Amino acid sequence: MVARLLHGAGASAVSYGLSIVSNLLLLPLYLRFWSVAVYGEWMALYSAVNYLANLDFGLTFASINSATIAYARGDIRTFKRVQGTTWTISVLIALVGIFAVVALSVAYFHINEWLGLRVMNQSEARIVFCCLAISFLINIPGRQLISVYIAIGEFPRYQWMYNALALSSLAFTAIALAFGAPPRTLAIVIVSAGVLFIAVSMGLLYRRDPRLIPRFRDADWETARSLSAPTGQVGLAMLATALTLQGPVIILSRALGGPAVALFTTTRTIANVIHGTVLLVRAPLRPELAAASANPGKDSLRRLFRIEVSIETVTAISLAAVLWSVGGWLITVWSH
Repeated sequence: MVARLLHGAGASAVSYGLSIVSNLLLLPLYLRFWSVAVYGEWMALYSAVNYLANLDFGLTFASINSATIAYARGDIRTFKRVQGTTWTISVLIALVGIFAVVALSVAYFHINEWLGLRVMNQSEARIVFCCLAISFLINIPGRQLISVYIAIGEFPRYQWMYNALALSSLAFTAIALAFGAPPRTLAIVIVSAGVLFIAVSMGLLYRRDPRLIPRFRDADWETARSLSAPTGQVGLAMLATALTLQGPVIILSRALGGPAVALFTTTRTIANVIHGTVLLVRAPLRPELAAASANPGKDSLRRLFRIEVSIETVTAISLAAVLWSVGGWLITVWSH
C-alpha cells in the first residue's frame, strides 16, 4: 500500500506541476497575443460553462467508491453493474447537455448581456460558449471511462492518463496562441483535444483488458438507485465548490468587466497552490480508504484517516504562512 501511495503521490505531483507550469506559461501567452479585456472575457465564458462539469452531480466519485469496494471483495458481477450503470448515465447526461447547450445558443443567446462582454461580438461568444460547454460535457463520460483504473487499484495509471491529457492540452493551447488563434479557434482546439482523449482512452483500455470496457447492457436500475444517496452528498459538495470558485468570476465580469476578472483569476491561481498541494496525498488515499472500508475491521480505516488529516493540516498551515509573506511579490513578478 505504501508503494502504491508513493507512486500515486508522485503521479499527482507531476499533475500538480503540469498545472503550475500551464498557468505560468499560458498567462503570458494569453496576454501577449490577446488584450487583457479579451482574456478576462474568455475567463468569464469559461467560468459560465464550468458548472456543466458538475452535471453528473458526483456520480463518478460515488461509483468509484462502490466499484472499488466490489473489486476488493472479488465481486466482479457487482463491479461490472456499477461500471455499466454509471457509464450509461454519464453518456446520457453528456448527450442531453450538448443538445440543450446547442439549442439554447441557437434559439436564445444573450450571453454578451448576461456577462457584460464588450470586446467579443455575439457570434464569437456563441462559438466559444458552445465549444467550451461541449468540452466540459464530454469530460463527464471521459472521466468515468478511465476511473476503472482507480477501482482496480491502479490509481497511478489513471493519474498518468490525466497527466498526458493536461500536457497535450497545454501544448495545443500554446501552439494555437503562438499562431495567433482567436478565442473561437482556441475553443475548437480544446473540444477536439477532449474528443481525442476519449478515443485514446478507449483504445488503451481495450488493449489492457477488453473486459474493462464499460457496457450499456450492464446498466441496472437498482444499482442506479443505490448510488443516488452518496451521489447526492458528493454532488452538493461539488456544487458548493463550483459556486465558490466560478460565481465571483461571473459577478465580476458583469459588474467590472474583463480586466477585473483577469486580476481576480490571476491572484486566485497563486492562492490555489495550497489546495493543489493537499490533493497530492488526498487523491491516492481515496481508493485506499474505500478498499479499507470493505474490511469488517475499521482499524486500518481509522489509521489512514488520521494520516490524511494530519498531513493536510500541516501542509495547509505551512503554505498559508508562505503565501501570506511573499504572495504579493509572486503575483507582481509573474504577471508583470
